[in-house]
Amino acid sequence: MTIDEKFISFGRYLISKRLEKGITIEQVSQETKIGVETLLFIEKEEHSQLPAEVFVKGFLRAYAKVVGGDGDKVVDSYIKSHDTFKAVQPGTKLKNVETDLKPSLMIILGLFLSLIILSFILL
Repeated sequence: MTIDEKFISFGRYLISKRLEKGITIEQVSQETKIGVETLLFIEKEEHSQLPAEVFVKGFLRAYAKVVGGDGDKVVDSYIKSHDTFKAVQPGTKLKNVETDLKPSLMIILGLFLSLIILSFILL
């Protein structure tokens, strides 16, 4: 694997290997028995359109084998990409710092005002 390939995503890596070998997507489909549509989803890295992770890993290894790529590196790249995809899927509740700070800020402000009032009473 060259330096550039270390940083390339799994889909682009497979496309580059396929084009380097002059293999069509249809040929990959015939060799692997994986549908062209699924192979295109893999190349485009359309995580939401892909089947369960266990199947995708097998598909990636088979695809890599046909195009002369490194199946382990492709799967590792996919896992990293998939973990990121799962973390930022629509509907994932992100922490709202502003609303999380409001109760704490109100408590601190209340304690501060209580100390000021208490100091006036004691004087």
